[in-house]
Amino acid sequence: LSLDTGSPAGYAWAAANLAAFVSNSVIDKMFMCSSDQSATGMAMLTQLFSIPVTLAQYLVLRPDATPLATTAGLLRGLDAASLAVLATTACLAALLGRCYARCYMVASATAVTIAGNINRGVAIVLSVPLFGARMTITQVGGLLVCVCGAFAFSLLGQWRRTARKRD
Repeated sequence: LSLDTGSPAGYAWAAANLAAFVSNSVIDKMFMCSSDQSATGMAMLTQLFSIPVTLAQYLVLRPDATPLATTAGLLRGLDAASLAVLATTACLAALLGRCYARCYMVASATAVTIAGNINRGVAIVLSVPLFGARMTITQVGGLLVCVCGAFAFSLLGQWRRTARKRD
C-alpha cells in the first residue's frame, strides 16, 4: 500500500479524510446547537468518543497488537521531560477542543471548518522555518487558495450583513 502523493491509495485516503472531517464538522454543529451542554462538556464528550474510535482504527491497522498494552509500554519508556511535553500537549489539545466546541455553538460549520483550515495553514507556514523544510510552488499555491478562500468567505459574510442593514 503506497500513500505517496499522486498514488490512487493516497487519493483514496485523502478523500476518506475529507469525508470524515466534513461529516464530523456537520455532526458537531448539530450536537452543539441541539444540546443544553456547555462548550466544555461537549468538548469532553467529543474527546471521550474519539478514544474508542482511535483504538478501533489501531486494531484494524495492527490486528496483532493490543493498543492499551502498547500505549502503556510506550508511556513507561518516556523520560520525565517527554512526559511533561506530552501532558502539556494533551492539555492544550483539550483547550483547543473547548474552543472549537464554543465556535460551533456560535458560528456555522462552514465558518469553523474554514477557520480550522486557516489554523492548519498558519501551522504549516510556521513549521517550514522551524523544521528547515522547503515548500514547492504547488504547496504555496494551495496555501494561497486556502487563505484567499477564507478571506473571500469572510468578506461575503460582511457584505451580506451590510446589505441587510441597508434594507
